[in-house]
Order: sequence, then C-alpha cells, then structure tokens
Amino acid sequence: MTTETTRQLRYAARQWEDAAGYPSAVLSGIVPDGAHLARGGPHVSIEDLRRHGRYPDPSTPDPLGRPTTVVNLRAGAAIDMSVSRADMVKAHGRVYRVWLDPTDPRRRYVNAINVWDGVPGNLPDRFDFQTGERTKTDRSHEWHCHADFVRSRWDEQAVGRAAADLAARAFVSLIGGESRQDWIDREGPALAGEEEAPRP
Repeated sequence: MTTETTRQLRYAARQWEDAAGYPSAVLSGIVPDGAHLARGGPHVSIEDLRRHGRYPDPSTPDPLGRPTTVVNLRAGAAIDMSVSRADMVKAHGRVYRVWLDPTDPRRRYVNAINVWDGVPGNLPDRFDFQTGERTKTDRSHEWHCHADFVRSRWDEQAVGRAAADLAARAFVSLIGGESRQDWIDREGPALAGEEEAPRP
C-alpha cells in the first residue's frame, strides 16, 4: 500500500477533532484500510487506485470533464471523523448551509461530505459540492462523518503550499461553522491571488 497522508490532511483532521466545536470528535481515519482499497474511493491514492484496478475512480468524477492536475499520486483525499449524534446533527446543519449556497468559495475545495441529520429512520446524506446533488449513503455515516476533497486543489506538489493550505483552511472553516462572509473577509488576499484550478 502506498497511499500516504499529507500535511494539509493532517492539519484539517487535527482542527476538526480539536478546534471546530465537536467535543466528541475522534479521528477514524485518513489512509485507506483493506475495504477501501478493494472498492476504491477518495481515501485511496491514485497510485493505489491504479494498482487495484479502480482508476479512473467513479466515486470522485470531474462533473465538468476538465483535465486532472494531480502530481502527488500517493496522496489520499478524504477524512473520516467519529462523532456523537449531537455533534453529527451540528455538522449536518453546517454542511447543509454551505451546500445550499452555490456562491460560497469554500465549495471549490470539497468534493462531498457524508453526514446524518440525526433523525431516526433517515439515511445519512451525501452532499456533493461539485455536482450540487444530494443523495443518500449507508448507515455507517450515522456514527462517522466522511469528507472527501478535490484532489488537485489539495495537492501541494501541483498547486504549491499556499494554495493547498488554503484548501485545508477552507474545509476547516466550513466544518467549523464559520460564515461565508467571515471566511471571505479573513482569507481575502489569499483568495484574490488564487487562480482557478482544474478539478480531479
């Protein structure tokens, strides 16, 4: 197995666990286990997806068909975080608010987030920020949130450290419940200097 974590993924996971307002949060994983490797998906590096016959990966398509710009083929692009029901409901509200706003610039860095509204009988939601779709996912996401990211925007080797760090901060802002305007006000210079990057 060659899938590796990155500085940006470790930062985002640490902030989500310790500083985003989720007292129950415990990191479940970043790099893939055997089940992830077998079925593919964003936890798995492009190198491992190819090795296991799962590339191109249908779980993270480019809805606009734009070319991929990923240099680090060994990096995964997802985080799983175990949380209580109360924290899951909090996360659902925060994610849903950003998903509803197509003008929120933080959306460009996040592929999709799986999260549950806490209502018994309801399947967890998968909010796709690239296609704008809301679908249902499996019940494992009643106890853990899953977030997967736009690989090319988190790839420090492709876009540089500053841009990759901005991607990580965008996710932390989103999952932490910061408002769109507060994020823009705080990150204005970094956002102004960022060029539109191709999606993975």
